[in-house]
Amino acid sequence: MTGNPPILDIRGLRVMVPSASGPVAAVDGVDLRIAEGEKFALVGESGSGKTLTALSVPQLLPRGVAIGGGSIALAGQEMVGASRAEIEAARTSTVGVIFQNPMTALNPRLSIGAQVREALPAAVRRSRRASRERAVDLLSMVGVPRAADRLRAYPHQLSGGLSQRVVIAMALARAPRLLIADESTTALDVSVQAQILDLLDELATTLDLGLLLISHDLGLARERADRVGVMYGGRLLEEGPAARLLGAPRHPYTAALLASVPPHNGERVARLATLPGAAVAPDRRPDGCVFAPRCGHAAADCAAQSPPPTDDPDGGTVSCLYPLHSGAEDLPWPATGTSAAPTQDPGGPEPLCDAGPLGAEFLRADRVRKTFGIRHGMVGERRFAAVDGVDLTVHRGEALGLVGESGCGKTTLARMLVGLETPDEGAVTLEGRDLDGLGRAERRAARRRVQMIYQDPYASLDPDMTVLEIVAEPLQVVHGGRTRGHRAAVERLLGEVGLAAELIERTPRALSGGQRQRVGIARALAIDPEVIVADEPVSALDVSVQATVLNLLADLRERRGLTYVTVSHDLSVVRHLCTRVAVMYLGRIVELAPVEELYRRPAHHYTAGLLASVPGAAAGSRLRGEPVAPQDRPSGCPFRTRCPAAVSRCAEETPALRNLQDGHAVACHFPAWQAGAPTPERPADHLVGRTKG
Repeated sequence: MTGNPPILDIRGLRVMVPSASGPVAAVDGVDLRIAEGEKFALVGESGSGKTLTALSVPQLLPRGVAIGGGSIALAGQEMVGASRAEIEAARTSTVGVIFQNPMTALNPRLSIGAQVREALPAAVRRSRRASRERAVDLLSMVGVPRAADRLRAYPHQLSGGLSQRVVIAMALARAPRLLIADESTTALDVSVQAQILDLLDELATTLDLGLLLISHDLGLARERADRVGVMYGGRLLEEGPAARLLGAPRHPYTAALLASVPPHNGERVARLATLPGAAVAPDRRPDGCVFAPRCGHAAADCAAQSPPPTDDPDGGTVSCLYPLHSGAEDLPWPATGTSAAPTQDPGGPEPLCDAGPLGAEFLRADRVRKTFGIRHGMVGERRFAAVDGVDLTVHRGEALGLVGESGCGKTTLARMLVGLETPDEGAVTLEGRDLDGLGRAERRAARRRVQMIYQDPYASLDPDMTVLEIVAEPLQVVHGGRTRGHRAAVERLLGEVGLAAELIERTPRALSGGQRQRVGIARALAIDPEVIVADEPVSALDVSVQATVLNLLADLRERRGLTYVTVSHDLSVVRHLCTRVAVMYLGRIVELAPVEELYRRPAHHYTAGLLASVPGAAAGSRLRGEPVAPQDRPSGCPFRTRCPAAVSRCAEETPALRNLQDGHAVACHFPAWQAGAPTPERPADHLVGRTKG
């Protein structure tokens, strides 16, 4: 804890939510204290109560949800029981909120200038000139380029990173003393996330703000917070300094969360630790320890006695009758999430799943190009290439990862591999046969061999169909018959993905996110495919559920001999699941390598920047600037406008993808670890005196 006075002091907070049996406490007796200038991260699974705790401070709780007891002192003023005028005054002068999704936090019908000016104090808004100047100052302060010009723009004309900066500017409009960031980087690419977090760090330091970060990203909490609180079942189970709590956790739940995270650094693991059961619902909270039913460390008295918070020697608290003593040797789960910082030494640990010799060519993209059109003023449609001349071979039995920032073309390429998109140029072939040239019957047979798992388990399943109907539908298309006739096959598939047969008559609404994703996997497996293309298969899931699904995907690949193509922006997931990785930027593959080779020795400056942007990564040059839109692709190397080592040649000549060694290919004139390659500090000798492109 810093020596500064508390800007937020929460004692015994209870937040009541409606249920079938009446109001129940979704937040149950939480104590939390944040000092001025302190960064506090609140982590835990979905439904743990962390967002309700945060929204209780400015009294922005959803309809039907109410504070049922406790105290919230904000800058010394009691918020529980305060009048509407007092609450409104505190909202506008003391606390600012940054919401999770900038595209829903901004009004699409209002210009950026109108929305920023609306957030200003009434006295400033009365003067159009003063409000405009203040809006420009705020946008400039949060790093929005050409701030004065952006006032006339609308949210849909901004990238996700710029939109989030606008939301931060609005949160700062009335000079708050506490800033609440509710999953403020979840919807952003890893590179933009790093920039936003750097900005929040700078603001907290220069403005002496208290900062409350709500997140499920433990790496983010470790890297960015001074202190961390871990919530589960509406209670704060552990709280303390970030380095200690996430390095040597005292509560078994904290240890379990850490063990569920695929390690970005250090040695890879064969399987991720998983938590049994599901998160506890507020109306089913046990009498004793709230985590006891899922705890591998629990004793008999844990079910009868709710442990009070006890002081930790390092300055925190832990609510556990039998806390872990010294970290790793004590853990009921392997501590995969507490690995050491990485090195770029290629002589590190042997890879868990070496790519080995590649199998026979199975699926191939040959110079594929896919364009889309956008409206361009009054002159009609302007077309741009989402995928621009990509060559890629998928070998039988491998697990290939496609990574890159949003808009790089990885999902469009994946959809072309499945046959859901047809390339404008080039061809996709399945064992040498062009998919576009197949007849109707042959195309249907080919689609049976290549299936897709979609990103959002909430949107990819029909909410009005039962699990039986969803999984049986592809079986009916292939084999005919009625849904009920396929019940035994569906039950067998559910068992294979770890779902109980009793769920077969439920609709997606009655399932958890992890269960929905498993249903999607079962549906993809129903017609016995040979290739699975998975588009962000775990991005919408909690880390504990994510671990279960990743283990399932690895098991299915082993049992069925499947070939995977996995699209993801999560570099830790790709490293855990894949044997080879293709890195995309602006519609092109810029690097292709075996997974361990790429993570230890990235050759492209873009890949190195992506890896350096991951929370907890080794020191390195993070990506600078916003991702470039496909329609604004620069000449020459598409990455040159953001590259720290670009020279004039990069603007004049587009680098081809060329093999460096042992299947490691890169599209760069001067690969990062090649002898004589230019760096930000030292240009290559033969380039001295040449200007940057």
